[in-house]
Amino acid sequence: MISEMLFYLTVFSLPFLAVSPLGKFYGIPTGVIFGVFVLVTLAAFVLEKGIRPLLRGFWQTPFIRLLLLFFLVNALSLIIAGTEGEMGRESIIRLVYLAFSVVVFWLTASLVDEEPVFHGFLRVYFMAALVSVGWSLYTTLGYMAGLDTGQLITWTVPRLFGTSAEPQVYGNYLLAVIPLVTIFLLVQLPPKQTGLVAGLLTLLVLAMLMTFSAGAWVGLAVSWALILFGFRYFKAGGAAAAAGALVTVVILLILINNFLFPGYIEGFKSIAVKFGLQPQKIEQVIPAPAKVKASTAKDTYQLSTRSVTERIGFREAAWKMFRTHPILGVGIGNYGYLYNTYKPAWAQAFPFVAKAHNQYLEILAETGLVGAGIFVLIIVRVTLAAWQASRNAQGAFWKAVVLGSFAGLAGVAVQGYSFGFMVHIYTWLLLGLLAAAFRRITQPGMVTGLYLKQRRGAL
Repeated sequence: MISEMLFYLTVFSLPFLAVSPLGKFYGIPTGVIFGVFVLVTLAAFVLEKGIRPLLRGFWQTPFIRLLLLFFLVNALSLIIAGTEGEMGRESIIRLVYLAFSVVVFWLTASLVDEEPVFHGFLRVYFMAALVSVGWSLYTTLGYMAGLDTGQLITWTVPRLFGTSAEPQVYGNYLLAVIPLVTIFLLVQLPPKQTGLVAGLLTLLVLAMLMTFSAGAWVGLAVSWALILFGFRYFKAGGAAAAAGALVTVVILLILINNFLFPGYIEGFKSIAVKFGLQPQKIEQVIPAPAKVKASTAKDTYQLSTRSVTERIGFREAAWKMFRTHPILGVGIGNYGYLYNTYKPAWAQAFPFVAKAHNQYLEILAETGLVGAGIFVLIIVRVTLAAWQASRNAQGAFWKAVVLGSFAGLAGVAVQGYSFGFMVHIYTWLLLGLLAAAFRRITQPGMVTGLYLKQRRGAL
């Protein structure tokens, strides 16, 4: 099927086009290229299946009604807030992107319809992650070794930027991959595959630690906790392979610290100290240096304090926006332009703030109680669907798909307390995967996806 092959190509391109440094560094419109991939896949899917059957299946897609309701509330918030100037253009772009994200969700939920397609999706998804993390580790480790790999900025020690040109974004992407890799390793694949997946898990976890993204670390801990307590199909060989992967990560960090970048492990203090910091006014914090070759206690404290303090200002501004516009908020996409109007007096002003560094407060600020309430309903519905599907799943494979995708979503959601996830396509891809698994488990006779035409002909 052409649409299936195009979908696999789109999935493979995800960490390189939708999560990419090329647009940031070279002005290449990678997001547009990814969007073209999605639209071409959608067109092929429609041509193969026909519009009417797909429309019937569209309304039967799990979660779709709540997602459309959330979209409509965002559109309403935009209409009420107005669409003038740069602020209006940003709002329209955000609304169109939200619609595009829902399309990606539906396409994934519809195309990943049978077990062979699930297997194909996971193989492509893992292969893309392997290529992405390999390149990402090369750029950071090569930089430590003195190579010109394009690494531009560091923390108190070099941080891994990955194929996103931003550590937090790459950590967010890794949260969408590591839980699925972990759970399928625990199932214990054939010996050859077990070794490959264990190696992939080693690289992914090492990369995650090297992003120095505290929110992503906490999200990963929550994801692993869900897998540990919710999955009962552990195999001794798989558990041993996973444990070996984690031990290898520790050994690699020690080797990096001792031979490649002395003092590297000291950089972890810049994260640990955040949890005990007291907020300070921004003028009391020395601006972060562009590059720091060696970590010191003073550097660590200053950089961590600045990061924490800025985000407190971002969140206070979001909360003030909500209190001023409690019903429908200030309008989708307007937070960044209105930040200076609502920021605390002590906080630094910015021409534009891309996000509130708290996805939930940002939704509350931009769509008010109505939008936030629908978003909570989506979270509850997804959680209940994952619970229902995991209880009804027959065999380890389907339970692994459900818990792996839900654990990834949960990890991303946890990081959302200090970051954002609505604009990242892999969030919608995981949600589509969970929806497809839920429908496959609870409604096995549903006529959708790649096999729709064949089944219709059989009827």
